[in-house]
Amino acid sequence: MEFLNKIRRKTKGGLAVLIAGTVLGLGSMTYAKEIHTQDDVETHTELGKITGTIRYLGDVETWNDNPCSKKKQTERGQGLHHDHNACKRYRSLVVSEKKGLKWVVISIEGLTQKTTNPDEVFFDQVNEEFVPHVLAIEEKGYIVIQNSDNKVHNVYVRQDGKTLFNIEELLRNQKVKKRFDKEGIASITCKDFHLHMQSYIVVTPNKFFDVTDKSGYFEIGDLPSGNYNLKIWHERLGEKIIPITVKAGETTKIIDVNFEHDATQNQGHHEMTLPDKHNEGPNGHKKPSKGQDLHELTPPEKSSQAKSENTGNIEGKVKVERSRSSADVVVYLERVVENYFDQPKDHVMMDQKNIMFMPGVVPILKGTTVDFINSDNVKHNVFSQDEGFNLGTYGQGVVKTHTFNKLGTAELLCNVHDEMVAYIVVLPNPYFTKTDRQGNFKIENVPPGKYTLKTWHGRKKSVSQEVTVKVDDTTDINLVLKR
Repeated sequence: MEFLNKIRRKTKGGLAVLIAGTVLGLGSMTYAKEIHTQDDVETHTELGKITGTIRYLGDVETWNDNPCSKKKQTERGQGLHHDHNACKRYRSLVVSEKKGLKWVVISIEGLTQKTTNPDEVFFDQVNEEFVPHVLAIEEKGYIVIQNSDNKVHNVYVRQDGKTLFNIEELLRNQKVKKRFDKEGIASITCKDFHLHMQSYIVVTPNKFFDVTDKSGYFEIGDLPSGNYNLKIWHERLGEKIIPITVKAGETTKIIDVNFEHDATQNQGHHEMTLPDKHNEGPNGHKKPSKGQDLHELTPPEKSSQAKSENTGNIEGKVKVERSRSSADVVVYLERVVENYFDQPKDHVMMDQKNIMFMPGVVPILKGTTVDFINSDNVKHNVFSQDEGFNLGTYGQGVVKTHTFNKLGTAELLCNVHDEMVAYIVVLPNPYFTKTDRQGNFKIENVPPGKYTLKTWHGRKKSVSQEVTVKVDDTTDINLVLKR
């Protein structure tokens, strides 16, 4: 054992393969042949077998929680979404306590034997994850792609820089059968819906392959005797090829195959280039540029009222207790003497960006049309059970509209991304506003009189207060939302 440890220490960098015995040098690799005992001999004397363990000796990012299953809180505090980059890193380097490396594909070069009538291999989508994460199949083999999630998925497959096929929408329990004709590595994403979903299918030229388990172990049996190249591939650490010798009736035990690599560099990671998207939708809505404030593109949230000489204002502050922000509180007048207001001509825009509705809360006058633009490079859906509409699924740059004629609060959801939620608050008069992050608000051009001022908040109980508005005067109001 001490001898083996010395060999390991001398092979830092690249890959070390130890098969116990006389040690031979090969670049950055070290290998040797093993002397077998009678206990290792297979009952079939014409075929051999190889077994081994793949280990990763580099630094591994430590996770307290699985970033793929735990949603990430946004600064706005409204939508929740996956941390896509962290999720990809988490799945791409799975290492056990004993340094065993999962999802490594082991294959044999130089053989052509294939399985007669191989079974179909199932490739699923569960909890927004491709299962298994890495799959190996024979050339010209079939896989059955299915969706076990209660949401739509997209299966976009590329190989050698080209699109192999694209299943635009795979619904719950739907299955599609596909054949892989060419040897190589195919990358798979749900590019239209869930960017954190990524997987790989390795197509091998023969039936002699395996994928390491959680301990890094692999086993390939029924091998004809001879000298071969053992190909070792990992999505993040790249590819290594080492020579091996298989003897009839014997098991060649590869004691250790060690990768040493800085896991944060992503070298050898097969990334796919997604098609470019247009910055402008069919209705002429310009996509917000990086760093641009969405509110610069958003029309006023209430119909403009001509300033009258016989009006007053209401302004003040709302404090939302036990919250980091006092933003997105809708403040409005419950009753106004007039009971009819012209239907607004200007549309209000709600964006879908970074897997969130933006803004997350929009107060509007009854009869207002809202434009829902998709600025993400994934597909979205907008529906509301409260309002009774479903705009369907659509891609980047597309704008769909809905006119809100029902008073009350309409909760908006996306049936593709269940973490997305927003609210449209439909009001009977134009005397409303929404607080900023500090809780400040102002309602202008209010006819003089006595009113009930009310609040709406997504998580807090509404409060109300009687107010009196005087001509050319500003009424100051402070409100507190406690529960």
